[in-house]
This record gives sequence, structure tokens and C-alpha cells, in this order.
Amino acid sequence: MLSVGRVDGRGCSSGWIDGPDHSCYKFVTGQKVTWSQAVGLCRDMGGHLTTLDSHKEIMWMKGYRSHYPELRSRAWIGGYKKDGRWMWKGEVTDWPMLLPDWAKGEPNNHNGYGLEESCVDLVGAEADKSPHDVWYRFNDESCTLTINYICEKSKE
Repeated sequence: MLSVGRVDGRGCSSGWIDGPDHSCYKFVTGQKVTWSQAVGLCRDMGGHLTTLDSHKEIMWMKGYRSHYPELRSRAWIGGYKKDGRWMWKGEVTDWPMLLPDWAKGEPNNHNGYGLEESCVDLVGAEADKSPHDVWYRFNDESCTLTINYICEKSKE
């Protein structure tokens, strides 16, 4: 398992990246898991699946991932659908997703082909897709897909 991170002097522990809004991030690659497994693994590390709930945080995430080839694949984030509403899975409580950054045509529940897509991932940098419309934007996905994930926690 490769987790990309660094130590800094601003309150993020070893392996976590300093980010905006008093948050630290851990990008876990090489350990592909389901959305539920990612929720538990982030919790085990003292955090939660990242909740990109501000414009500043969304733009920071896009910029950061675009500079590191190992982070350009799809990754789970903490969004999920409950009773028809998109929510963020928090450390303690969940809350509505108010600023979703959906990729073009998303959410689409697999274009209505009967596959339930109730969890959210960040699309990677895909060569055959438009960077403006798709790269590093939200996508609804089957919660059983196994992909990388991004954890978040407050600075210590």
C-alpha cells in the first residue's frame, strides 16, 4: 500500500498533507477498496473520507492531484445517496451535499442501466475525457467498486 503524504510543521501528522480550511489529507493508492471499507479505514486512521464542501477545498484538491501522477486515478470521497439526497459522511454526523462538483452528465446512476450508484468518487485524469468537464470532478458510482480513497482529518 502506498499512501502519499509528507510531514509539515503546521499540525498534520506523518503521511498526511496540509490542506485548506484546517484539514489534513491522506491519499491512499495501491489499496483498492469498496466505499464502505474506505469509510472504516479512514476512521481507523483518525479521520473520515474527505468531504469537499467548500469551493476553496474543491479547487485545492484539483490542483494538488493534477501535480502528482500517482494521484490521478479515481478515488472514493465521502459522498453518498440517502433517501434520494446526496450527503456527506462525517466523523460524527452526516450533512447534505450543498456544493457538488459533478462531472458533466453526472450523477446519472449508470445512465439508468439498473446499476445502483449511491456513492461518490472523484474521477481521475482520463486521456479520452475533457479536463474541464470531467477531470477531478464528482461521479456517482456503485459502492462495491474497488478503487483508491482519500481521507481527511482536522489538523492536530
